[in-house]
Amino acid sequence: MSENSAKQSTAGCSPACEGKSLIIEVMGKEHPEGHSFRIYEETDSELQEGLESRMVKEDLEESVLHIWPWQSQPNRNIWLEIAAEEGDPIRVPFLQDATGIDREEERQHHVILPVIPTTLISGVTLKGRNPAHYVMSRPGFIYLFHEGKLWRELEVRMDDKGVTRYHDVALDDYRETNGDIKPGYRAVTGAGLAEIWLPARVDGKWINIHAAFSESQWPGARVNYLQRKPFVRMDRCNTISMVLAEPTHDEGDTVNVSRRARNAFLASCLAPQRSRNPLVESQFDRPEKYLLDLTGDYTALSEQAAIQVHQRQEAPDPEDPIYEDERPEMTVLAKCLHRTLREVEAVGDET
Repeated sequence: MSENSAKQSTAGCSPACEGKSLIIEVMGKEHPEGHSFRIYEETDSELQEGLESRMVKEDLEESVLHIWPWQSQPNRNIWLEIAAEEGDPIRVPFLQDATGIDREEERQHHVILPVIPTTLISGVTLKGRNPAHYVMSRPGFIYLFHEGKLWRELEVRMDDKGVTRYHDVALDDYRETNGDIKPGYRAVTGAGLAEIWLPARVDGKWINIHAAFSESQWPGARVNYLQRKPFVRMDRCNTISMVLAEPTHDEGDTVNVSRRARNAFLASCLAPQRSRNPLVESQFDRPEKYLLDLTGDYTALSEQAAIQVHQRQEAPDPEDPIYEDERPEMTVLAKCLHRTLREVEAVGDET
C-alpha cells in the first residue's frame, strides 16, 4: 500500500481534516458477494439502517475501506452478515461499542481479512524426510474460535466441477443464553462462499484465531467443552495469527510438530494445484505430487516408475542398482507384484 493511497480520504483531504468516522478495512480487492456489515444500537435490538445507508467505499492499493460518518453518533455494535440459502441471513458479532476514530496512515483500527482455509499435506517419511505442501482444505467442517467462543462453523463442500465453497451454520439459532451450543444436528444454511471473512485487527490490536478441521460435525457437548477449556482448545486447534506474513513453513520442508502460531499468508504463496479428491489421494504415498500435478500425468508416470523398479527387482543388474530413495508408489507396486504372482501361479497350474 502506498503512503498516498493510505492517507487519501473520501473528501480528498488529509486524515486530520476528515473528522471522526467508523472505518473498517477489508484486505484485498474485488470481493465476491456473501458478506456485508450491519450496524445495531448497543442492545442489538434495533438495526441502524439510516446510518448504514451513509456508508461509502474507498478503494486503496491493497484493500477496500468501508467508511461511515460518525459525528455525534453514540457507540454501536457492528455485525458481519452472511448470505443464506435458507432462512434469514446469518449474523456474527464483529465490533462491540464501536465509535468514530481517526484514520490511520497504514492499516486501519479495524481490519477484516478474507481467507481460504489451507492445510499441510505430506505422505510417507523416507530417510527422515517428509516434504509437506500447503493445499486447500478437503470437504468437512471448519471451526473458528474467537474470544473463547465458537465464532463460525462452516461446511467445506466441493461441487461436481471441483469448485470449493464454504457454507455457514447459523450458530445463534443453536446457542443458549450462557453461550453453550444445544445438543443435536445443526443445519448448514449459509450460501456458498468463495472466501471467509475473519477479524484480523480489532480496536487497534492484531488478534489470533483458533481454527480446527473435522471430517464430520462436532456435537454440541464437544464445542462446549472446548469453549470452557482454553488449553484443550489450543491443543485441538491451530492458532492462526491474523497478521499477514510469509508462510511459517517453506514448501517441501519436513513438517515439524509445533504449537506456535501459524500466520495468515497471501494466497499467491500457494503452488498451483488441482481440486482435492480424498479417495484418489489416499491411494498415493505422496498425495501432494498428485495434487500439484496440473497435467494429470502423475498416475500414469507413477505406474511406469513402479513397473521399472519391479522389473529391476525381478532381474537385478549390478550396474543398475536400486537405491534406497527410489521408492515407487506402493499401491502401484503392489499391483505389479500381484500381477507377477498370478503369472507364476498360472505357470504352476500348467505344469
